[in-house]
Amino acid sequence: MANISEKLGKLLISFRKRSYNSFSVLKNIDIGCLMTENRKDIDVRIDFLTEVLDGSRDPKNTFYYRFISDKRRLKNPGAIDLDGDYMVSKFLDLYRDIRRNGFRGHVFADKVFFDKIRTHYLVGGKKQYVKVPNTSGYQLLQGAHRIAIQKYLGETEIPCMVTHGSKNSYPNYKIFIDEIIKS
Repeated sequence: MANISEKLGKLLISFRKRSYNSFSVLKNIDIGCLMTENRKDIDVRIDFLTEVLDGSRDPKNTFYYRFISDKRRLKNPGAIDLDGDYMVSKFLDLYRDIRRNGFRGHVFADKVFFDKIRTHYLVGGKKQYVKVPNTSGYQLLQGAHRIAIQKYLGETEIPCMVTHGSKNSYPNYKIFIDEIIKS
């Protein structure tokens, strides 16, 4: 016979799976609502597109290239060592596909109801937590490259699958970007 904590754990997992599906809704969201203080990585991606596509800068001489190639992130558990050239190539391929065929699919975000949002970044394998103001009520879960492309192309809204508070902490790329700038 399973103990009470095992039963409660299984019940909680079951509830989370059901609630994720039943409380999710697909809707168009203003892109600005997803470009929150802790997601400055989206601005880095937009700057990259602007600099590279207007021909003023080689991709290897952009801050985005520095950002994706920085080896400090590899000290974090689960980090994948992806080649900067490969990442640039995939980003530009995605841009060309969206430009040619239009945006298909959606991004993912959480609807957050708290005044402050708990954010984190892994520094040297340890989570550093910072609370930031909840200025828009949303936190991006997935789709930063696609948001950057849509914003670059002049779009103001993006299809988004919205869940309700599925996480208790969200990535804070501003911390990592500030570290890169200092170095």
